[in-house]
Amino acid sequence: MRFINNSDGVSCCVIDCNEEAETIVIPSTHNGRAVTEIGPEVFDNCTKLTSVIIPDSVNRVDERMFYGCTALTEVVISNNLSRIGWAWFGNCSSLETIIIPNSVTKIDESAFEICTSLTSVFIPESVTEISSDSFFGCTALTIYGFAGSYAQSYANKYIIPFVEIGTVISSSLRILNRIITGISVGDTVTQVLAKCWNDSSRLKAFDADGVQLTDTSVRACTGMVIKLYNDTGDEIDTVTAAVRGDVSGDGVIDAIDAATAELAMNTHATLDGVYKSAADTDGNDVIDINDFSALQNASVGLTEL
Repeated sequence: MRFINNSDGVSCCVIDCNEEAETIVIPSTHNGRAVTEIGPEVFDNCTKLTSVIIPDSVNRVDERMFYGCTALTEVVISNNLSRIGWAWFGNCSSLETIIIPNSVTKIDESAFEICTSLTSVFIPESVTEISSDSFFGCTALTIYGFAGSYAQSYANKYIIPFVEIGTVISSSLRILNRIITGISVGDTVTQVLAKCWNDSSRLKAFDADGVQLTDTSVRACTGMVIKLYNDTGDEIDTVTAAVRGDVSGDGVIDAIDAATAELAMNTHATLDGVYKSAADTDGNDVIDINDFSALQNASVGLTEL
């Protein structure tokens, strides 16, 4: 790859790549500068490219980023992009699945046009605008998203199959596979219950061992169980909490959490269910270097999750 320095003196832009490359991992820094941009058509028609990782440092990408990358099958997108731009993935005929990060609010014209193998697109509730031809020629497509989201209304309008993967229950919390996410370290049980249901008196919280948390001023932890009861006291629903970054379930983020994520990232350990959700800090359903870095920085107080 080749880079050019930006005028701000602290960042740089990717402007060219090796057209013979099969796998590309864009670095988050180059010569001491943050890599924040990818120029127009940098990977255009790189027909041997099969996988690429775009770090979270990147917050701007120009048009036709991967247009005509006919062998591309795997993409990890930066969590700091607000849009999927014009023809970014046009004619990526081998691409089958794409996960749109939670930072994205708009999917532009022709973003995935003629992606003939594209079967699954996961669209978060943050997306509120999708062009009518964003998925032109994607004849096998199914959209996965949250009930009541813009993605669902878009799918209905353009007669695209839609699969509900969860329910948005507040501006910050959501339920997916009976796991409630969007909880931050430091949130108390009281705060979480108030966001879950207008009448929190119908809710009870239990720790991972099944003991009821009668003192709801304590911190919420990964593994906490929330149960919903009807007027007659019958249990009608149960979800389990995943607190972002609290991989070990003790209510804090420390070196143990970062180390556990690193082991999972390198396939030396397995994280399932709520513990995988807690380690997946960027919400892309994969434990990777971005999650490990976020946990490592949070464990020493450099950042918050």
